[in-house]
Amino acid sequence: MTHLASLLAIALAMSACSEVAPEHRPNTAEASRVKNGLIAFASGGEIYVVDVEGRDPRTLGPGVDPVWSPDGTKIAFLQAARSGMRRLSIIVMNRDGTDPHQLTPPRSNARQLSWSPDGTSISFQGPPNGHVIRAVNADGTKTGRLVDAEGGEAAWSPDGNKIAFKGLKRPGSDIFSVDIGGSNLTNLTDEYGYDSEPAWSPDGSRIAYRHVNDLVVMNADGNGKTLLAPSGGSAPAWAPDGERIAFVGNGIQVVGVEGTDRTRLTRGMRGSQTAPTWSPDGSKIAFVSGDYTTKDVDVWVMDADGSDKRKLTEHLHPQAHLSWQPVVSGPSP
Repeated sequence: MTHLASLLAIALAMSACSEVAPEHRPNTAEASRVKNGLIAFASGGEIYVVDVEGRDPRTLGPGVDPVWSPDGTKIAFLQAARSGMRRLSIIVMNRDGTDPHQLTPPRSNARQLSWSPDGTSISFQGPPNGHVIRAVNADGTKTGRLVDAEGGEAAWSPDGNKIAFKGLKRPGSDIFSVDIGGSNLTNLTDEYGYDSEPAWSPDGSRIAYRHVNDLVVMNADGNGKTLLAPSGGSAPAWAPDGERIAFVGNGIQVVGVEGTDRTRLTRGMRGSQTAPTWSPDGSKIAFVSGDYTTKDVDVWVMDADGSDKRKLTEHLHPQAHLSWQPVVSGPSP
């Protein structure tokens, strides 16, 4: 029985949801592309993918907020039923853009998608007030409430057994965790102010999060809090080896998990830099950089130490949201 199937046995408001070449030895650039897959992003209401060399950025169809599945074979994203409509449905398609199918109706007004580690379900924020964390089976069969509390920014633990999320309180917000199925709801921070953006370490032992404007890391049970970046730390992204965290703070920075070796990687770049996203092998970081006032904004990539910065797109003005395809067993499409 899948995690979502267990959840739906006790969740509230369960409902059905409508569907809608010959072998050769690759060169170095191609090997890197295969190992790290494609970078998905949205621009102008279209989903794009581009490889790490910036070759042939191409659109896969209309939508926003693309997220790769854990096995790198599918992309989940949000799409309006018609142009100008603000309510968004969850759509899943193959990695080449084929076979798009709708998982939730427009009334779900979904946002903040996150795949379960086993790829069987997708969490999202949805009705009735936009602050309810729900989940839908990846085949669109069933949807239900995932967390019996108001919140958002749900993050699955690496083993798929828990959700960390931003829970709303009056005033402010805290980081909570809960077992799949709804038991053991725990306030992990219980602090004055606003806590948000929880991100699990790859081994599931720690959670990084934003406390007001600070970047903090704690043990998964809420103990052992360590301040990593005071007065400027958001969008934490763990390196695959779990030793470093990339974040936004006056550009893209990285810091060790004990608060050591904090380094600004985008020093000297013009405009602002956002959305740091590690390559699956941990050797590179993709990000969005540019001047948002002039819309001269593009997807960039650099080595993990900040060297070899390269622009991958030209004047596409992408959303500040990137998703890097997990390692695949064969060439990307």
